[in-house]
Amino acid sequence: MRRAFKARGSSEGQEAEEAATAKCELCGNAIVGPSRYVIVEGSKVITCSDCAKYSTGEWKPSKPGPKAGPRRRALPAQAREEALKEEALRVVPSYPTLIKEARERAGLPIERLAYMVGLKESQVRKIESGKLAPSLREAKLFEHVLKISLVSAEEVVGAPKGPKPQALTIGDVIEFKEGKEEG
Repeated sequence: MRRAFKARGSSEGQEAEEAATAKCELCGNAIVGPSRYVIVEGSKVITCSDCAKYSTGEWKPSKPGPKAGPRRRALPAQAREEALKEEALRVVPSYPTLIKEARERAGLPIERLAYMVGLKESQVRKIESGKLAPSLREAKLFEHVLKISLVSAEEVVGAPKGPKPQALTIGDVIEFKEGKEEG
């Protein structure tokens, strides 16, 4: 069973959140017990009790107030999934020849195709010549009208396949000077 300890200056809601997610900003370990709000080398950091010995003072966190700016409504789960899928989709590099050949096979003049996808004739000419890349939305319109496939999922090359590496902490970067310790 996990016990939650109340950090100085925190509310009940913050207490539960900190107990579940708080990590020391110096060593990176999970904070067991109360968080310490200290000043190290002039920076305000939240540390565990062990790393608090490197501090030169303490500070009190401000109470959270209303957030500035307009509130954004959360997307429904289905919309979030679709948005994530859209991020990985890309127009295939061979789009100019695919569009031109499909248009010619269908016997459509450029003017008619432009009207059907809602673009200017000059834009369709540039897309067919490769001078202009269609947006994902435009590529989907071409797919629908010409019955071709222009959009594919992009593979992320070099993405790590193991667990996410731990974040870098201040303690990884700075060197502590030996000297005065609390005692």
